[in-house]
Amino acid sequence: MGGIHCLDRFLAWLARREDWVASVLLVAAVFGFGATSVDFNVPPFEDAAMLMRYANHLGHGYGVVWNVGQ
Repeated sequence: MGGIHCLDRFLAWLARREDWVASVLLVAAVFGFGATSVDFNVPPFEDAAMLMRYANHLGHGYGVVWNVGQ
């Protein structure tokens, strides 16, 4: 009888926090997919590399420029 009571309490706890539990599971699934399927050692493709160059210059305070000093 104690096992059923524990299961009922767990299901009630889960029902009160189902959005939180679903969010945690979704984030864990995304991180798991990224860790197993994405190769982070590959250099970015051309468009991404261009955006990264602009972002790097912007982040260092040079503005949105291709070459520093322009």
